[in-house]
Amino acid sequence: MATIAVVVLATATGALAPDPLRWWLWGGLAAAYLALVGLGVTFSSWGLFGPAICLGRPGGMRVSLTFDDGPDPASTPRLLEVLEQHQVKAAFFLIGRHAERHRALVQAIADKGHLVGNHTYRHAWWTNFLWGDRLDREIQRAQRVFQDILGTAPRFFRSPMGLTNPQLFGALKRIGLRFVGWDLRGLDQRAGAAAPVIRRLAHRCRDGSIILLHDGGANPQVLVDIVHTIIPALRNQGFTFVRLDESLSLPEKEN
Repeated sequence: MATIAVVVLATATGALAPDPLRWWLWGGLAAAYLALVGLGVTFSSWGLFGPAICLGRPGGMRVSLTFDDGPDPASTPRLLEVLEQHQVKAAFFLIGRHAERHRALVQAIADKGHLVGNHTYRHAWWTNFLWGDRLDREIQRAQRVFQDILGTAPRFFRSPMGLTNPQLFGALKRIGLRFVGWDLRGLDQRAGAAAPVIRRLAHRCRDGSIILLHDGGANPQVLVDIVHTIIPALRNQGFTFVRLDESLSLPEKEN
């Protein structure tokens, strides 16, 4: 609303200004608006287009692991073994078309007590340019896949690369999904070894952190090394691992 008010005020001011100042004002307004939209698309945590959950509620040094782009038969089964070994429940934001091909893996994720989230059906680069019915269909198609496999549809959604647009939050509201981002990226897809990722997570983790890693398309051994090491490392720092939905339902921190 504040953004709309600023746009209306600036437009009215430009209309009253004499030439050529009017065109300078309107040109500046257009440039500022495009810059604002670009920032809103890129930084979901700013909440310019809608409510984005990028941090769990503080209190108790709780953190949540989340994994994107699966399920992947090369890495997801090994990841599930490591998580079970450390007794950690995570959230998996799965791509619908991958879930269709690997239904048993989706079921295994849920059976082991992990949370399944919607990461769109195709996870294509152009997903963030979809509007209206086409955007609804992309998200709903993935919802139907998970409903068919698990008997229940996800409650949480993460967009490809965490990007948003002015239409996304309206679509999520219609479908009944909440947008979840992150506050701490492992940058694991770029890593050829586990050590840099582990250092990054250990140094930057904070109370309520939602940690982003990837099982889809990951190097299975690097992924296993990261998770196997970072869980005890963060526990030694006083953190407790909770499933994403548990982190979001924590009571407010007492004053």
